[in-house]
Amino acid sequence: MRRYWLTIMLGLLAVSGISTYYFFGSKDHLPEFKLVTLQGEPHEGESLTLSGTYGGRKQSEFLEITKEGSRYNGRERNLRRGLISKVGWFYRDGILESFIGEHRNIARGKNYGPQALINEDEFIYAKWVDRRSASTDQGGTLQITVFDRGSGEEREFEADIPVHPGTIADVRRLGEELHIVMFKHLLLDTSAEIYDVVINLSTEQWARTDKLAEGKKMSGEVFNSNDIYRNEAFSEPLSEFILIREDKQAVVSGSIGGNFVSRELSRQFYAYSFLTGEKEALPAFYGSSNSFVSDSDYYMTSLYGNLFSLVQFNKKEAVVSQYNLSSKEERREYVTLTPEQFGASEIIDAIIKSNKIYLLLATTGAPVAAVVHLQGEKLLYLGQVTYETPEAAKTEKIEYLRLRSINIKGIRIWG
Repeated sequence: MRRYWLTIMLGLLAVSGISTYYFFGSKDHLPEFKLVTLQGEPHEGESLTLSGTYGGRKQSEFLEITKEGSRYNGRERNLRRGLISKVGWFYRDGILESFIGEHRNIARGKNYGPQALINEDEFIYAKWVDRRSASTDQGGTLQITVFDRGSGEEREFEADIPVHPGTIADVRRLGEELHIVMFKHLLLDTSAEIYDVVINLSTEQWARTDKLAEGKKMSGEVFNSNDIYRNEAFSEPLSEFILIREDKQAVVSGSIGGNFVSRELSRQFYAYSFLTGEKEALPAFYGSSNSFVSDSDYYMTSLYGNLFSLVQFNKKEAVVSQYNLSSKEERREYVTLTPEQFGASEIIDAIIKSNKIYLLLATTGAPVAAVVHLQGEKLLYLGQVTYETPEAAKTEKIEYLRLRSINIKGIRIWG
C-alpha cells in the first residue's frame, strides 16, 4: 500500500510542478512598460505611478508603471522583496527613503504613518508607551523622539498626558511647540472626538489640550462623523493648518452599534491653525461639492500649506477651485483643463498635490500623463506609456492595457 501512495504523491508533485511552471511562466511573458517624457521636465514624472490591469477578458494582471518600468503584482514571488521594494506602498516617500538609508538605527522599529514627522531638517516620532486604561480618561505617557538631521543629535523623553490615550493622526512642529492630533476612539462608535495635544519641547512637558471636534452627536437616526486632512507640507511655516471635516449622516437601514447603511446629509470643512488655535469654516461650496458626483463625475481635494484645492472632473474636463486659508481669498472654478489640450481623448483620473494637478488621460494609442502647475496653468510634464522593447510593440495589443489611476509616491490622496 505504501508503494501506491508513493506513486500517487509523485504524480501529484509532477502535476503541481508543471502547473507552477506554466503559472509563473505565463506571468514572466507579460509585456514590460515604462513612462517616457514627451515634453517638459523629466524630474516631474519621477514620482508618478500609473496603476491598472493588462490582459484580455479571461485573465488580467494588476500592474504599476513608473519611469523605471512596470511591476505585475501577481508575478511578485518574494514577499519580503515586495514589501521593501521602492514601489512598495510604505517606501514611496523620497525624504523617508533617504532618511531610512542614512539612519537605520534611528528608523528601526518605527511605524512611518501619522506618528512620524520627517522633513529636510528633522525627524520627530511620537508613540504611547503607557495608556493606563484605554476605556477611561486617565491619560497616559507619550514617548517623543527628536532627531536633528543636520547635527545628528538625538533626544528622547517621556511626557505625561492627562487626556484619553487616543489614536495619533498627525504630528507637527511650530517653534518649540509639538502638536499631536488625536482621535478619541470609543468601542462601536461611529465618530470620534478630535483634539490637539501640545507638548513644550523646551520643558519636555505637556502644555495644553485643544478640542478640535466634538464626538458623536445623535438626534434620532441622524449622527455626525469627523475626519482630518493632513497638510502635504511638512516644514515650517507651511504646515500651520490642518483641515477638519464634519459630516452629518442619516441611517438608512440597520442600527448604530451594529451593521448599518447611511447617507450623507451635509458636509462642512473647517481650517484649524496650530499657531492661533482658531477654527474657521470654509465656504459651503467646498463641502457641498460632492453633490454633483455621479457615475461619471468625481472630485479630489488637497491641502498644501495654506491652499485648499478642489478638482471636479469627468471624462471631458477637470475644473479646479482654490481657497486660501490665510487670506480667505477664493478662486472658484478658475482653471479648466480638457483632454484635447494634451492630445488625448478623455480624462481617466486626476489628483492635486503641492499646487499641481496630475492627469491620467486616454488616447487612441497608449495612455499619457500630464502635470500642470495651478499658478499660470503651465505644463510642467507630459509623458506617455511605451513598451520597454520594440519587439513587444509588434506582438502585444496596447488595448489590453487599461490604466485606472495616477498617484504620487509618498503622499496620501483624499477624496
